[in-house]
Amino acid sequence: MNFTSNSSAVTHIGHVRSHNEDAFLEKPEVGLWAIADGMGGHEAGDFASQLIINSLDDLKINILDQSFIEEIKSSLYESNSRLIELGEKHERINGSTVITMVLNGHTCDYIWAGDSRLYLLRDSKLVQLTKDHSQAEIYVELGMLSRDEANSHISANLLTRCIGTDDSLQLDFGSSDLMHGDRFLLSSDGLDKHLSHQEIEQILIAHERNEALSKLITMTLKKGGSDNVTVTIVDIMSQ
Repeated sequence: MNFTSNSSAVTHIGHVRSHNEDAFLEKPEVGLWAIADGMGGHEAGDFASQLIINSLDDLKINILDQSFIEEIKSSLYESNSRLIELGEKHERINGSTVITMVLNGHTCDYIWAGDSRLYLLRDSKLVQLTKDHSQAEIYVELGMLSRDEANSHISANLLTRCIGTDDSLQLDFGSSDLMHGDRFLLSSDGLDKHLSHQEIEQILIAHERNEALSKLITMTLKKGGSDNVTVTIVDIMSQ
């Protein structure tokens, strides 16, 4: 069985920030999507997230060549080295999270660092595929916070991994088999700071792709919009 996809993406500055430090990549023709959420202030955060996305966009990916997964990894490691080098030169932090999703035949492969997330909606049940690299996630694992408490906890902003801050960057990897009707959601943490897992799930179940994107952004803004927010929905169909 072969699979095709349809996707849509949107980003919003939110109500509080003066600049949007999120950046995203949407290349359904080669089965590649990514979101990067910059940190370190406007100039550095903008630069970091856009450098990562530009580097991924520049890859000459052949969807029939399985080596493109390694090319994506190499791109992220190279971005990490470049951001560290520039950070030392300008005496500032050039950091960013990243979540990258790739359709690879009959599977979805994903690579991430930080707290930008990938979810899968299947059979009307939403599952978070990634695990946040944050202090709040550690508290969840220790039973000190619930998942929804962690989303709004102050420690959620304390990342344990990201691109551009550590020479010994560790990327996490995952893979999920594809099924007809799968709906993937990539998001920056501006979404889960305000919407619970259940609220996200209900919106994805109840609405078609573009309307779901609009609802996710609208509800996030109604609940405060304290950060930039970027969301991408990828719908999977069998041929």
